[in-house]
Amino acid sequence: MRYIISLFAAIIGLVATGSNNVTLVTFASTDETGITDSIATGYYKAYNENIDTINIIFPVGKIKQGVEQFKARTNSIAAQSKEDGYFIMGLSFDGSAAATICASESSPEGLILVSGVCVDGSQFMTRMMTGLSYIYDFPNPREIREQMRKEIELYTSSEPFDTIEPTMPEEFRELVKFQPKKYLGKLTCPVFAAFGGADPLVNWYENSSSLDIILPPSNSTVIKTYLETGCCLLNTENNSNLPWFGDMNPNAPRSFNSYAIADIIEWLKANSK
Repeated sequence: MRYIISLFAAIIGLVATGSNNVTLVTFASTDETGITDSIATGYYKAYNENIDTINIIFPVGKIKQGVEQFKARTNSIAAQSKEDGYFIMGLSFDGSAAATICASESSPEGLILVSGVCVDGSQFMTRMMTGLSYIYDFPNPREIREQMRKEIELYTSSEPFDTIEPTMPEEFRELVKFQPKKYLGKLTCPVFAAFGGADPLVNWYENSSSLDIILPPSNSTVIKTYLETGCCLLNTENNSNLPWFGDMNPNAPRSFNSYAIADIIEWLKANSK
C-alpha cells in the first residue's frame, strides 16, 4: 500500500507546501541532517519546487527502533487517503540498514543509500573494527585485531545477544546481524547509492559491487562513488577524516560533495511523480 506523505508530514508537525512536492524520509542515528538540507535547498534552486523532509532519528545502532518509528507513523494514516508518494534515504551504516528494511516493506518511489552497508553485517563489522586498528593513532598490536575478529564471530553465531559476554559495543550488536540481501532483493523501486572513495568505514568497491549483484535490474538504479569524499558524502580535500571514525574533523568546516548532491537532486526529479 502507498501512503500519503503530505498528511503523514502534517501528523508529525511538518507543513507540506504543495501536492506535487517531493517528500524525502531520511533515516539517521544522529540529528545531523545537513545533507538533507543541502538536497532540499538545491532542489528548490534547480526546479523552484520544495522538498518536504521527514527525519527518522534513532539512537546509534538501534536499527529496529528506527524501523518501528517509521511503521508507527505510516500506520497512523488512513488507508483511503490519496497517494502522494515518497522517497526513503538512509545515512551511513545504521541509517542505511533501517532505510533498506523499511523500503522493502513499503512502497517508496525510490531508495537513496548514502554510505550504505550492502554486505552482510558481520563482513562489514570485521572490516571496520579490525581496520581501525591500522590507523596511525590507534593502538594496533596483533592481539587486538585477533580479539576483535573473535568477538565478531561470537556475535554472528550466538543468539540472543544477552546470553554472551557483552564485550562488543552495544551500538554494533544489531548491525552485525544485518543481512541486506534479505531486503534489497525485495525492492520494487529504483535505488541511488552514493559512496565516498575516501570513506574509511564503508568500503566503496565492496559495497557497490555487492549491491550491483543483489538489486533487481532497473534502468533507473544508479551506483556511484565520489573521489575525495568521506562518509555521508563529506568533502575531504583538506581533511583526512580517518582519525575521526568516518567523519570529518569536527573543528573543520563541513561541506558535502556538490556533484553528489546535484546527482541525487536530478535523480529525485527524474523518478518523482
